[in-house]
Amino acid sequence: MRKFILVFCVLIFVFPVFSQIYMYKDSKGRIVITDAPKGNVKKYKVFGSSKKKVANSFSTKRRPVARTNNVLINSLVTKYAKKYKVDESLIHALIKVESDYDIHAVSPVGAKGLMQLMDKTAKLYKVKDPFDPEQNIRAGVKHLKMLIDKYKDIEKALAAYNAGETAVEKYQGIPPYKETKRYVKKIMALYTGQDYTVYDTPQEKKTKHKTVIYRYYDSKGRLCISNVYPSNAKKVEVLR
Repeated sequence: MRKFILVFCVLIFVFPVFSQIYMYKDSKGRIVITDAPKGNVKKYKVFGSSKKKVANSFSTKRRPVARTNNVLINSLVTKYAKKYKVDESLIHALIKVESDYDIHAVSPVGAKGLMQLMDKTAKLYKVKDPFDPEQNIRAGVKHLKMLIDKYKDIEKALAAYNAGETAVEKYQGIPPYKETKRYVKKIMALYTGQDYTVYDTPQEKKTKHKTVIYRYYDSKGRLCISNVYPSNAKKVEVLR
């Protein structure tokens, strides 16, 4: 029995309220929400306009992400979510996974503060003190917004936030790094309020090799089945 997973490639709250937002299913059956639909899509629903409406739709309701008890952090997330038009819940999910709301958090690779800014990123957004909550959240949200605008896909944007843009472009999506996959999965699970699956990227699938099984008789006449090719066997059959 097939299991159908809804993948939110670009969520409606990322876009300005005055944009027209389109919802449709892509070739893999995933739900896509975007402000730039493909021309060959036959069925879609338009948000922000009364001109086109389609009956088939789905609920975008989700369990809200738990906020921190820190009033200052909550207010800063709200402030910069509005300024850069990024969903508050997504920002909270990212902070929860990145630092667990620890203002002074430092990762083994040197990422700092609430949104775990690397020194290069902090410098790019003119952050003088990465442990200052406002400077950190301002830069982190602005960087996340840039990635969302660039990839038009929240999964890819999160992967780039974690592993870098070069890795995402190399693999044409989420790179096959266990840490990055876990990272995207955790944030998306918090954000959507449900279990979440991260799929292989096309580039990653190309690197996977099919296991070959061989069937043969050894020198003593015993039947053998192995994934290692028998160089001394006379008759070898490939089972798969």
